Amino acid sequence: MINPIEIYNKFLLKKEKENKAGRAKDNPDKMDASSAGLCMRKHYFKTNGAEQKPTDIDSLRLMRLGTIVGNELENVMNDALSDNLTIDYHQELLLSSDKLKVGGHLDFMLVEDGKGYVYDWKTAKAFKYRSMKKGTSSALNYEMQVATYGLLAVENGLCDSIAHLALVYYNKDTSEMFEHPVPLSAMKQAEAYWKEVMVHSNNLTEEPPEMVNKVPVYNWECGKYCNYSEICTAAANLAK
Repeated sequence: MINPIEIYNKFLLKKEKENKAGRAKDNPDKMDASSAGLCMRKHYFKTNGAEQKPTDIDSLRLMRLGTIVGNELENVMNDALSDNLTIDYHQELLLSSDKLKVGGHLDFMLVEDGKGYVYDWKTAKAFKYRSMKKGTSSALNYEMQVATYGLLAVENGLCDSIAHLALVYYNKDTSEMFEHPVPLSAMKQAEAYWKEVMVHSNNLTEEPPEMVNKVPVYNWECGKYCNYSEICTAAANLAK
């Protein structure tokens, strides 16, 4: 007899290994846009090649679901837009900034009259989804992430300016969707954040010291949710 769950677990571990190898080739000397607004030490560890702890299998399943939804949306956008030569759009595009020393994959972007409209796909459990839709919860790190893609799009010449930023949420429990607009001011916040990381890490050559609301930014970042919790000596992490 086969064990379908064990087979899937092995597949996830294989994909994680492949993804890590791929990410290591993409902007190896750059910070990750996907970690915008999070603990500053995370960027220092990543750019200096620190060893990451293995991701637990339950987390891999959750991340895989996000990947599947993202792939579906990518296919849908291509199906809807690829035959229209008047529409300029970009998907899953690797971008980087030498000025800010950050890089990442932009999910989706439309360009019209030199103006960019940038979207990032997000999956969320029902409680988080509902609170985001009602405005009773926030995700400033996600907003800074999509704002970072806006900065990178302009710097890389994909558009002259950014006209719209948005997070498109997919409810993992009900398959509902909604668009959460992000204020353009988030681009200034994101730019200031990346510059501050470089200052507090001496241009990514020294481990940032413990600082309130910076190392870490959120208490939940430490322990289970940090790939570097086994080597980080921050008090918040050691307390987990």
